[in-house]
Amino acid sequence: MSATLSALVLLAAVALTTNAFGARAIVPRAAHVAVRAAPAPSSAPLANTAKSAPTRKVVPPTNVRIPKIKINTSIVPLTLDGTGALEAPTSFTQVGWYAQGTAPGDIGPAILAGHYDNTLRGTVFYQLRLLKAGDLVQVRRDGTWLDFTVVYSGEYSKQDFPTERVYGPTPDPELRLITCGGTFNGRVGSYDDNIVVFAVATK
Repeated sequence: MSATLSALVLLAAVALTTNAFGARAIVPRAAHVAVRAAPAPSSAPLANTAKSAPTRKVVPPTNVRIPKIKINTSIVPLTLDGTGALEAPTSFTQVGWYAQGTAPGDIGPAILAGHYDNTLRGTVFYQLRLLKAGDLVQVRRDGTWLDFTVVYSGEYSKQDFPTERVYGPTPDPELRLITCGGTFNGRVGSYDDNIVVFAVATK
């Protein structure tokens, strides 16, 4: 990857803030456009196709299963709102996929995000922190279940979030499962941390 392309990728990497949703992805508009124009899909975390490549329809993921924490639910596409923030799923029981980024099974990190809790109880990704290396995550796409293996789980302060590690390019299909964590800060109405689970395609 050229130094210029590397700089564009890093500029367009998603920065996180947290709320009840757990992951609010802010993408600088200029950088987002630059990455979408990157010449290779494997080098752009927020793009699936190269600018010079023929346009193709991306088949979206439809379901996710995580046996360890008893998740078996549908996936809804998420887009950026007018402020450049990733919209949250309207349901606390569904998982959202960043549809302008990598699709699960394609080269790069596919982003799946879900609510941690609501005012009454834990919700779809409440137990995400329990996942350990070796645990199975399955995503259904185009009628096929794709297997991913958890390799690492971490909790990060949103003030010191490892943006490059989470959103940077990868040589193989990978997943990032994101929700909120840490202490709820009532003053700002959000959690202090993000929980991120890293998973790679099972070979």
